[in-house]
Amino acid sequence: MAVIALFPGRRIGHLKVYFVNPNDVGVLDAPNAAGEVGAVASGDGPKLTMGFDCKTLTMTAATFQTFGRGGAITASPVFTELIVGKTIH
Repeated sequence: MAVIALFPGRRIGHLKVYFVNPNDVGVLDAPNAAGEVGAVASGDGPKLTMGFDCKTLTMTAATFQTFGRGGAITASPVFTELIVGKTIH
């Protein structure tokens, strides 16, 4: 339940929004980076595409495509919201 730890004081019901109506679904037209992880045993497989500004080293966009169980589907849009606007170290 790592996702719940990101939103202290909020109920699990808040996370239902990310499952029912996820944001940032799809693929960026011209991504600067992409990543893919998967767990064959559980059947989860998120793919992430990201864009960033090379001058400021700031994440400008992130999208995902996920197949698998509800946890992976819910965590993917939460992750994209968290990284957009952050700087790359």
